[in-house]
Amino acid sequence: MKRLVYRARIHLPYGFHTGDGRRLDVTDQPLFRNADGRLELPGTSIAGVLRADARRLVRALGGPRAECRADSRCRCLTCQVFGPRAKTRRGDEEDPLWASRLYVRGGVACEDPATRIRDHVGIDRRTHTAADRRKYDVEISGPVTFPCLLRIDDPKDDEVELLEAVLRRLAAGWLYLGGKSGSGLGRAELAKLRRHTLDLRDRQQLVKHLLADEVDAGGHDDDLLADGAWLKQWRLAAATPADGDEPTLAPADWGQVRLGLALEFPNGLLVNDPAEALMAGFDHAFTRDHQGRPILPGSSLRGALRTRAEQILRTLAGPDAACDLNTQGSACHQKIGDRLRDDKIHEDEKSLPFDDDRRLHCSACQVFGSGRLASSLKVSDFLTVEGTSRSPRAHEMVAIDRFTGGAADQAKFDAQTSGPVTVQGELTVELGPDRLQPWGLGLLVLVLRDLLVGDVPLGFGSAKGFNEVRARIVSADRFWIHPPEAFVTALDTLDPEPGSAHWDAAKDSDWAPLVGLMNRSPDLADTLRGWVTALDAHVVPREPQPPTEPTTDPERRGQS
Repeated sequence: MKRLVYRARIHLPYGFHTGDGRRLDVTDQPLFRNADGRLELPGTSIAGVLRADARRLVRALGGPRAECRADSRCRCLTCQVFGPRAKTRRGDEEDPLWASRLYVRGGVACEDPATRIRDHVGIDRRTHTAADRRKYDVEISGPVTFPCLLRIDDPKDDEVELLEAVLRRLAAGWLYLGGKSGSGLGRAELAKLRRHTLDLRDRQQLVKHLLADEVDAGGHDDDLLADGAWLKQWRLAAATPADGDEPTLAPADWGQVRLGLALEFPNGLLVNDPAEALMAGFDHAFTRDHQGRPILPGSSLRGALRTRAEQILRTLAGPDAACDLNTQGSACHQKIGDRLRDDKIHEDEKSLPFDDDRRLHCSACQVFGSGRLASSLKVSDFLTVEGTSRSPRAHEMVAIDRFTGGAADQAKFDAQTSGPVTVQGELTVELGPDRLQPWGLGLLVLVLRDLLVGDVPLGFGSAKGFNEVRARIVSADRFWIHPPEAFVTALDTLDPEPGSAHWDAAKDSDWAPLVGLMNRSPDLADTLRGWVTALDAHVVPREPQPPTEPTTDPERRGQS
């Protein structure tokens, strides 16, 4: 028997959250801890993410073993490694179930990280103030590293290729662990990865393995991240068909794009944190990371981007083009659940087929997600760039009585903003037939354009002049199995250095940040225009034109 054991260190540079509903005495959403009170990453959290990504890769690759039947008879490549996703009870299935062949173990944090309680609030789209009953807080960790162990016995070549393909994506930072992954937390990468290969048919290895305490004792040991060569050995061949299998899926243009953004706040940053304000002795104070440096939470930027996207959709197609996410009973996931319960279409409201469920969502929810639909856009926290932060500033403010012209009674308050600071983070977009489509990319292009020209209000007090922002793209990365060649070629032509000439092109134009990119790459320009055109066609359907009557006049026919 051959056994492969992978030992890894999973590092989460932007922090982490996995909820524990049993401990609600301190915060609305506490972190999951073990009996000793130490932060823990369960193996179930890792296994679920690995399985989901393996299935995406296999579906995108296509072939006869790509489609998962979600029953005990499924023989897709993913189920062969991770076990079947049967929906029947044990004993009711026609074929017996089998356990996952991949053993996954997590563990407690290698070092106890700093933890903080972060406040979240939903913003009313009409008043731009805190929405009713939309305030809650979440306990999050700072940067943290967890141990991980994977073990599989007697794997076939294609199963090893699939497993290591997923591990390469994890090492490259394309996977997310835990909760709040769409709004700042959970981006994972591998700090360490070793592969132990054991041939238990070798008597010497078998004796050494049995006499040791570790599951990976004996055999050959490889440090896969030692020189970067393993990361470049991307290979995931199409799965070979089993007897009687027929091809079920064609290759799909599924992939991911990651943009690095730098946001400069020349007059300081203020995203209000009530706990920090209380400790600092101010009415309002800026949010800090575990080291006390200014931070723009991913949830704040994500909320601002979604708000602007909703404004664009309502401008193009009217007030019903986007749901009111923070009004009770108006959000898409609430309306869909109420409709299914009232119509009694499904006993379980979550059992609606995915394509039907997605079509019932508004355009904003199809891009940014809802309580029933995962987002195609992930926004990391934006952390302070070393050497760019200045001392905090105090602001004294008072409301003026409109009749007397003097200070209004009991209307005096103050705020503490950070000094001038530059923060940097990432936007990750998932594309594909069942994820973000061209019209959704067109919407994000328009939103990103507004952010780059400084027209998206961010943080607290933007109407008072706080949080003036200058944004720029500093990096671009992508992952595809079947890439759309024009777009990938366009990305490859981009120079990520912020001081490059094409970032400064057309300085006098409001479109300067994008005009420079489009001038540098005609392929990218055509792609962006195509996405915006697709958005216009999606939200504003055109009336069908009556067919033109064929003419019998030879002169008129010649003119036409």
